[in-house]
Amino acid sequence: MWFSMSDALTPMMQQYHRLKREIPPDALLLFRLGDFYEMFFGDAEEGSRLLDLTLTQRQGTPMCGMPYHAAEGYIAQILKAGRGHLRPDGGATPRTGGAARDHANPHAGQHP
Repeated sequence: MWFSMSDALTPMMQQYHRLKREIPPDALLLFRLGDFYEMFFGDAEEGSRLLDLTLTQRQGTPMCGMPYHAAEGYIAQILKAGRGHLRPDGGATPRTGGAARDHANPHAGQHP
């Protein structure tokens, strides 16, 4: 029986992959899950090296994260390295004026 990749993914991972496709390929996606911002797959591998975070794995998926209250310091390191990021809060879809903060352009500074 044939099924699409989205059939096999949780709604959260479907959202993650959709958001990842919408941002520049060199930007890191910090995905808010509860009290943490998580990175997955290649972002987790690169983020763990860049930010000196522990790389873990869940069901074969590489991941690393940081407490949301400590995110600003990590984001400063991401920007200093010349990398952008997107940080959707509370599972929100990024949109102008919405809950997501788009930092995909490291030279644009912080803007809603």
